[in-house]
Amino acid sequence: MKATFLIAAAVGAALVPSLQSQARAQPSLFSDRELGVIDARELVQEQNGHQFHDGGQVILTILPQARARLASGVRLRIFRLGRSGRLPTPWKFFHPCFVFNSTVLVPAVSQGLLNLGTLEGLDYLTVEQNRVSDGRFLIVFEQGGDSREIVRLNRDSIRSYFSKALYIEVRQGRDYGVRDIRRRSDEIQQLILQNRAEVLINGPQRNCYRLRTADVRSDRGDRLAMLGDCAIPQAR
Repeated sequence: MKATFLIAAAVGAALVPSLQSQARAQPSLFSDRELGVIDARELVQEQNGHQFHDGGQVILTILPQARARLASGVRLRIFRLGRSGRLPTPWKFFHPCFVFNSTVLVPAVSQGLLNLGTLEGLDYLTVEQNRVSDGRFLIVFEQGGDSREIVRLNRDSIRSYFSKALYIEVRQGRDYGVRDIRRRSDEIQQLILQNRAEVLINGPQRNCYRLRTADVRSDRGDRLAMLGDCAIPQAR
């Protein structure tokens, strides 16, 4: 399987088709107004900063105690980072939530491994201002909630949400020609314009999630950071 991570420039643009077409259907454990987030440190052995290589595969090793979770409805939401910083740049702010673009998938799980696919070419590296550098991503493990690529997060919950993510890097494996880099830069600019229109039209209609409680347990006993719809008053 060839991975097609949503590639975003520093401004958060979606630059390649998502993995949704490759993902199998996922049963929802909650209503679409409830979003559970599991800390990556409780699911996979890889730690923040783990490096993969251009031309190789992204394979994560599932912790033995976490295999049941991944087999019963855990979804991955992938965010692209720019050259610096550890948080993705939001597209837009619709009070009280920031709008982010992402790739959503349910990966292949086999023999204790989670396979996100093969990385090939400039799609998985950072291309900014005709320069190429290593690709940088955040992977968030979710249960329930809205599975669409545009996600809205309350401004007070952004750091809590992304603190549960796994940060990975994709190292550049070879040199790329000037023509290929410029072509990719032009594609990025076109896709930025397309995705800005998508966010302006559909962004305000997405559920807006905020951290409801830092730690709850699902019916299976999993610990979750729960985010609820901003339209629902928080319990006192």
